[in-house]
Amino acid sequence: MSTGQALLAMAALSLFMYTAVNVNRLYVASVSESVDKQRTSDAINYAQSVAEMLYAQGQFYDDLDINFGHLDNENLSTRRLETLSVIGDSLVATVELDAESAQIHGAVGRTATIRVFSLLNDGTTDEQVSLMVTLLRPVAP
Repeated sequence: MSTGQALLAMAALSLFMYTAVNVNRLYVASVSESVDKQRTSDAINYAQSVAEMLYAQGQFYDDLDINFGHLDNENLSTRRLETLSVIGDSLVATVELDAESAQIHGAVGRTATIRVFSLLNDGTTDEQVSLMVTLLRPVAP
């Protein structure tokens, strides 16, 4: 085998390795992006679930502070809601209830701010993943 053929074989092998590494890098980036999108989607779904729990309290509107007013600290397990997401992340939610005031079209209601955080292994929260603000009104029984 001549020197030219050996160099050509080495160049071909180098080009193949470079292509393989780039394909793997693209695959890893794609998987990482998919996981991030799933994490965000899970957080939004969890915030919607908490909002539905609040809406279900419509008949017990006066008890909102008793049932949800204490959920205001994402770092204390007794003062937050917790769930496990589809991808295995632990999510926690806090609920901030504003005072009753006149809302849209003069109706009386309260604004609830729902924050969803990612939970770390040591029990503290990492970052806010989702935020939802919703309007609560009393419902006649």
